[in-house]
Amino acid sequence: MPARSGYRKTKSSDPDRIVSAIARLNALQSRLRSMLKGYNFRYFLFGTFPAPGRPLFADNVLATNWPTDLLNAYKSRNLLTESPLIRRLERTVLPVPTMPLLLARAPHPSHRPQDGIFINEGFSFTFAVALSDSEQRRYVCLMSGRRRVERHEEMAMLMMALMGAVDSYSSRSRATDVLTPREKECLRWASEGKTSREIGQILALSNHTIDGYLRAAMEKLDAVTRTQAVATASKLGLI
Repeated sequence: MPARSGYRKTKSSDPDRIVSAIARLNALQSRLRSMLKGYNFRYFLFGTFPAPGRPLFADNVLATNWPTDLLNAYKSRNLLTESPLIRRLERTVLPVPTMPLLLARAPHPSHRPQDGIFINEGFSFTFAVALSDSEQRRYVCLMSGRRRVERHEEMAMLMMALMGAVDSYSSRSRATDVLTPREKECLRWASEGKTSREIGQILALSNHTIDGYLRAAMEKLDAVTRTQAVATASKLGLI
């Protein structure tokens, strides 16, 4: 079911500027799915570039249509930051066309990875690139399928399309960054499993005040629960 596209109005929010965080992700998914059809790929993954403060796979993925078993394997083993492909992308601004996707598919059944990660022919080729937005935030873009992209002209067109996706997502991100410093602080502590009472003790504030900050953050992020608000804020790089 598509995410709701509108924010509920709050005292500290400008309704004319705020774009729903979930609507941003839906728009990104839609754009990447259109690119799959246009370039005859099968799978995509778009996420923030792994950084020292955000090394976990689940914290960096923003949009993907990877198979559930592969996605769960990467999450449980945190294979994104261990990937040779990611290490290559750290050292270049050029696209990296590669046969096996990370560890998703061995070149030949006899070369199957020992941990059992082996996905079908949908990952026989991957076009990978690291891109930056106007605020120097880095993103990883992976497009996978059976078809190889080898002509320079086609690579340039694909690069431009992915740069457009990054620019569109980044522009929406600036409109969404409306959490106050205190709301972000409360969400950070909540992400570590702290209760309102514990956060209040840390910040020298009452439980009622902490609850108010968290409720405001939930409304701005169109979240139903604190856990959902923390997850959305993390994916958007707000905390």
